[in-house]
Amino acid sequence: MKKIPMRQCLGCREMKPKRELIRVVRSPEGGISLDFKGKKPGRGAYVCPNPDCLKRAERTKALSRAFGVPVPQSVLEELHEQMADNEQMVDNKQMTGNEQTAANKQVAGNEQTAANEQMAANEQTAANEHTNNEL
Repeated sequence: MKKIPMRQCLGCREMKPKRELIRVVRSPEGGISLDFKGKKPGRGAYVCPNPDCLKRAERTKALSRAFGVPVPQSVLEELHEQMADNEQMVDNKQMTGNEQTAANKQVAGNEQTAANEQMAANEQTAANEHTNNEL
């Protein structure tokens, strides 16, 4: 069984699987941004995808402590915008997924109806043949 890496959210301070959290990264050049894929180079800190956790981390200056440098207010506002944009993208993907699920159910329902009709027709044909054989 593979070990799941755990990280602590800077906002709520809960330990969660790394894949459930969003990485905030300070690049080697000093820029701070959100890293949704977890691949950017630099010092990383983790927050839940919940904007409240980012606000709490901002209020307690947890990001500044984690990165060892003060985080400018403009960067924090940009992080909030990036998180909001990501939430909208996730919502759109979920809606698309739900639409796809509905379409799949419709197709499956149509196939089941066609199969039921075919089976009923076969049973009717068999009944007619049985009646004809008795006569």
